[in-house]
Amino acid sequence: MNSPGEAAGRDRILAVGTLVEKYTTGKSHQWFQAEVYPETDYPGDAALDTEVLGRGCALLRPDQRGCGLHAYSLDAGLDYHDLKPIYCSLFPITCAEGQLTTSAEIDDRSLICLGTHHGERRS
Repeated sequence: MNSPGEAAGRDRILAVGTLVEKYTTGKSHQWFQAEVYPETDYPGDAALDTEVLGRGCALLRPDQRGCGLHAYSLDAGLDYHDLKPIYCSLFPITCAEGQLTTSAEIDDRSLICLGTHHGERRS
């Protein structure tokens, strides 16, 4: 699972990249896909996706549950809203065609916290 984010947030995140790397699965040069695409539901009308590394988004904590950006912000005494893209904060809620909706991971049941793994129910 990768995570879409507003394109403008990439520079904000990369500016603290070396400080955040110990909290993430990947290194800062691995975090984002290169393509920026038009997306009117996102701030700045543009979005990009994070890369998928290991068990999911490259910004996930490597050995714990949760977002590395969020963990870094809390440890540094920062407001995570200043660093973490809004759609990452809202996940598993997203915006499509101007309306809030559930993310695809809810529909395909691939979200780990739903008790599933790779789309199959755990017993």
